[in-house]
Amino acid sequence: MSEELTTSTAVVAEPAKPEPKPEYYLIARDPAELASAHVEMRVWARGMVEQMKGEAEEHRAAYDIAKKNRWSHGRMERLWRMAKRRLLFYEKTLRALEEGYLVVPNFQMDTFAVRTDKRYRQQFQVEDASMQRAVEVLREQPKALPAGAGEYVNPVPHMTTVALPDTPGQYGPQRHWKHMNLRHRRPIEFPVALAKSAIMSDGAKAAALKVFDELGVAHDKAWASSQPRKGDPMLLGRIRNPRQHCPDITFFIAWAIDLARV
Repeated sequence: MSEELTTSTAVVAEPAKPEPKPEYYLIARDPAELASAHVEMRVWARGMVEQMKGEAEEHRAAYDIAKKNRWSHGRMERLWRMAKRRLLFYEKTLRALEEGYLVVPNFQMDTFAVRTDKRYRQQFQVEDASMQRAVEVLREQPKALPAGAGEYVNPVPHMTTVALPDTPGQYGPQRHWKHMNLRHRRPIEFPVALAKSAIMSDGAKAAALKVFDELGVAHDKAWASSQPRKGDPMLLGRIRNPRQHCPDITFFIAWAIDLARV
C-alpha cells in the first residue's frame, strides 16, 4: 500500500497595520455650511464627552485596584485626574455649542474677566520688574471649573508698589521696587469699544451661563498699535484646554462694526 506524501504551505499572518487616525476636518464656506459644521461639532463634542467618561472610569478603576493592593499608583492617579480635566473641558465645550455659540479661531484677545471660585486673591509680590511686567506676573488666571460654578472677576491685579533700599552700583545708587497685589479685586471693566446695549446684554447672557473660562475682546490692527482703540471688536468667550500644547476653544459672542468708518 503506497502512501501519498502531501505537502502544505503554512500561511504566515502579517501583523496588522494600525489604521490611521481619521481626520475630523470641518470646512465652512457659506452660511449653510457653517450651520452644518456647527451641528457636526455638537456631534463630535458629545462623542468626546462619552469617550472621556469611559477613560475616566477606566483610569479610576485601575487606580483603585492599585491602591487597594498597595501597588505604585501615582501614574494611574495622574491619568485619572487628567481624564477628569479633559472630560470637564469637553462638557463645557458641548454646553457652549448647544447654547448656539459658534467656534472661531483663537484670536489674540484682551481678557477682561476670568472665572474662579476663590473669594480673595492670593497675595504675591515681584521685585525689580517694570510695572507692565509685574501686572503680567501677578495677573489672575482662570480656574478650570464646571459650568455654572464660580464667578467672573477682573484678572488685572489691584497693586501697590513700595521702594526698597538703594544698592550701590557702578554709576551710582540703584533703585529697587517691590510690586504686590492686594487681596481685593478691581471691578470688571466691560470694554468701552463694545459698550452698546445689545452687545452688553449678550455679554451678560454669556457670563450668566458660567461656561467660558475667560471673556475677552479680539484685537484688530488699531488695537495692536499705539492708536486709540477704535477698531471693530469682537466679544469672545474662551475655554482653556487642560493639555499643554493643545489649542483652546474660542467662541464668538458678539461683534460691532462701524460702517461709517468703512
